[in-house]
Amino acid sequence: KNKPKRQSFLCITMTFMSALFGGAIGVSLQFYSNAVRKLPSLRQPWLHVGFGLTGMYLGHKYPEEKERMRKLVNVKRVKRGLPELEKGESGLPTSIWPAEKTA
Repeated sequence: KNKPKRQSFLCITMTFMSALFGGAIGVSLQFYSNAVRKLPSLRQPWLHVGFGLTGMYLGHKYPEEKERMRKLVNVKRVKRGLPELEKGESGLPTSIWPAEKTA
């Protein structure tokens, strides 16, 4: 009974953290762009907001896209007679190699 709640909490936390990370990358990209051109750091602040929001959106969509790609890979792996990739506790795919059969 605790499993769905934990998975739901991990999904929400992972989406929030990836959105936060994407936003930080977007703002950092604009700071770096200004630094390379030797402009004041906060010149055109709306670009910082725009890059930050774009990064947050892409960071929010990343886990969904990752799951969609895993499903597509699993379909192709099944067609080739390979085992499916399964999500482990960390969310990373596991069981890349088929388990050895013991007689």
